[in-house]
Amino acid sequence: MSTAQRSFTPVFSSEVDDSQLSKPVSKLAVAAFVLGLLGLLAPLTNLFFPFALGAAMLGIAGSIILASKSASQGGMLLANVGMFLGIASAIWSGLAAKNARDNTAAYASDFAAYYLETLADGEAYKATELHLPAGARQLPGLSLKDYYEAYSGSISDEVLKGAAGASPDPRAVAKRRMVDLRESEVAKYLAKYPNSTWKFVALKDEIYLRGNLKRINVHMSNSEVPTDTIEVVLERQEFQDDQGKSIAEWYVKDTKLVR
Repeated sequence: MSTAQRSFTPVFSSEVDDSQLSKPVSKLAVAAFVLGLLGLLAPLTNLFFPFALGAAMLGIAGSIILASKSASQGGMLLANVGMFLGIASAIWSGLAAKNARDNTAAYASDFAAYYLETLADGEAYKATELHLPAGARQLPGLSLKDYYEAYSGSISDEVLKGAAGASPDPRAVAKRRMVDLRESEVAKYLAKYPNSTWKFVALKDEIYLRGNLKRINVHMSNSEVPTDTIEVVLERQEFQDDQGKSIAEWYVKDTKLVR
């Protein structure tokens, strides 16, 4: 055999250099990547926000561990991607939550201000309607004043209980509800400041049901007496319209004068 031929003869050996073997992928990196993908849903619902945080933390931890020279596992790319997705989703979710809260505050304050101004104007029948869920309110076009004030019968507790096995007259119930509201502490206070405007102060005691805002307390201040605040408790009702479209409406659950 010539020298040229011998130089190209392959050499077989049973020994393999460990550095040539691919490293096993770190489970930490895989977990960060998977949580990062799930965290992308965080801006849509708060239920997935923990996944975004978990992806960020596991991704950072995995990147630090895998960056070590003594690391025996691979997956740096997965760890970095998971970390990036987690951080981005958490920031995106936070901005979305802030925007939703700002929109809620704007709508809630407008609703509360309209309610207080309506009651201050002496239109207790309109304010009474705002205490009812949307599905229980009178049909558009009906004269609320006539509906609430035309009834001249008794509105005593005995009448409102109704006869045995019978429901009380709905007109009596509506009239009693309006009278109670008109004689409430808040209504009497508002009557003293008919020209006041009501400014938003804060949202408090938010209650969520299945991830959706169900109840919220809106604090509004009197422009003439800024130290006086009225707490308007709003509840959210979801229902479907005639076309089957889901609609959410707010109504006044309670009010309280805070001095």
